[in-house]
Amino acid sequence: MVRWGLRRDEIANFVLLLNMKKLLIGFLTYALAGWSAVSPLQADPLNFEVSGMAPLANGGGFITVLDTKTGPEPPWSTRVGVLKVSESGNLTYQPFAISDWGHEEELPNDLEACCPIPGRPDEFLIAESGYYKGRFGRIFHIKVTLVPGSDYYTGEVLSFFRPDLKPTPDYTTPGPLQIEGLGCLKTQGGWAVVLGRRGGKGEPGSLSWGSLTLPDLEYKPVDEAIIDFRPGEKGMRSCADLLLVEREGRQIVLRVAAADPADFGPFSSFVCEAGEFVLDKGKLRYKPFKEQPVWWELDGLKVEALAPCRLGISEYCIGTDDEIYGGVWRPLPKPRKNDNARPKT
Repeated sequence: MVRWGLRRDEIANFVLLLNMKKLLIGFLTYALAGWSAVSPLQADPLNFEVSGMAPLANGGGFITVLDTKTGPEPPWSTRVGVLKVSESGNLTYQPFAISDWGHEEELPNDLEACCPIPGRPDEFLIAESGYYKGRFGRIFHIKVTLVPGSDYYTGEVLSFFRPDLKPTPDYTTPGPLQIEGLGCLKTQGGWAVVLGRRGGKGEPGSLSWGSLTLPDLEYKPVDEAIIDFRPGEKGMRSCADLLLVEREGRQIVLRVAAADPADFGPFSSFVCEAGEFVLDKGKLRYKPFKEQPVWWELDGLKVEALAPCRLGISEYCIGTDDEIYGGVWRPLPKPRKNDNARPKT
């Protein structure tokens, strides 16, 4: 009899070999700490994956975060880096190590989102997905700087906060409530932080937001709203990332949803304009659009990062975390519709 496919133990061995490759590459990356060329088709030399991405103030680069797990993966594994994109489309990537994440604080676990802080160039918020057995659950305030006289970047943690309370000492954030998207708005009294929670397993996603003051990083929850996408579809996450876009004085929310049924896929991702944030009697409120058409549908990719592109060829770009397949960076084409068309409000 001819046997098609792989046995469970063969699949496990295959995944183990891929993980060993990732650990070896991560160690070499940590040791060498330099720029590496990345293929425009797939960032294979670093087993490149993107869980969050935000543009640097100058230079056409992006800060990126990876969902490295603390414990299963060694301390030299990459967690944060800079991806540079030239006008000709060449990609280079430089991971950097941050030595101090806070007094007696552990290394980050499962970083899933990042965003710029308006009005503070090259300062960012980067978020862990949530708590794991009572640990982690943090959002870090970091500053990225260019080392004088070089083209290398380094990062510094300025502070951190925990947006969610921990109801029990050994609490683990349920999957549908984990943070996958992050945005920041400038307000009269400081800033507002928007958290995109992924949903899945039959549960909708959500947006939750609160006020933030700097530099003390005091966070106060304000409100939340349910967001959903194709409820009931297997492996669908209602929020895989979000991007806040200022357009004619309005704060528009671009939302990514992604189908992630298993580490082998098959993946699909969907980008739509979901709604906007408005001030209502002095209170920040989310107003969903009545219609939320999908502007981009990307089959075979699990998009976890959406950012402004800043290249003349495109307005937006994506980064993916395609699990065992690695990840890619892509500029997005214009939506295939009337350029003047916008979702109804």
